[in-house]
Amino acid sequence: MNVDTRSLRTLSICSGYGGIELALREVVQSRVVCYVESETYVASILANLMESGTLDPAPVWSDLRTFPDKKFGGGMVDILAGGFPCQPFSVAGKHDINDPRNLWSRVRDIIAEIRPSVVFMENVTGLLQKATGYYYWETIEPELREMEYQVAEGIFSAEELGLSHQRERLFIMAHSGGEGFQGLRPPQQEEHQNGRDGVFEGFPPRPEMVDEWKRLLEVMPEIKPSICRTIDGSVRGFEPRYRAIGNGV
Repeated sequence: MNVDTRSLRTLSICSGYGGIELALREVVQSRVVCYVESETYVASILANLMESGTLDPAPVWSDLRTFPDKKFGGGMVDILAGGFPCQPFSVAGKHDINDPRNLWSRVRDIIAEIRPSVVFMENVTGLLQKATGYYYWETIEPELREMEYQVAEGIFSAEELGLSHQRERLFIMAHSGGEGFQGLRPPQQEEHQNGRDGVFEGFPPRPEMVDEWKRLLEVMPEIKPSICRTIDGSVRGFEPRYRAIGNGV
């Protein structure tokens, strides 16, 4: 009989195509016990990836708001991983924390109920900005600490992995020191300096800061993406797959 002996159990929320879960398996012995994904097309991708053996076979719940978190308490989940809708915080959105798509409060309640040892999430960098009332610093980070998690965060980009686009995202790791988890600890927070090699303070500029980007590209032309979806458009029929990628890099 083929028995899965991986010890750490992951709850994947707003799963997309499961990129974060695949990455976690590269660094810890973990397996997914449930996915939460609302888009039917994306859920079908998850099903296909499970069938092919790429992702762990597990149920797919269709709505984060109705997810039965009480059934996953009592030490059943070691890691909660994924994201939550970014539209209320993104540059393309309205920067409205009262947007009904802001599901952080629901994510917080799930964390409080199931008490995973580790919470690993990603979202757009707009969570850090004044336009959203510094929502991460004023709401998310304090509420994680109130639940007695140690919290670390960092901004990472696709460019750092050698890709031709920047796609910066905020990654958050909260750790409770629970006995059921071994081998992963949040990194020590370091003092971040403004600027990159003295180019200018406030690096990188926000997307709408056109003059700053022009100045930056004059001195650092190597960071310009070779393809820009806004300018070059996207492949016909690719849009549903693009949405499935979510914030994955």
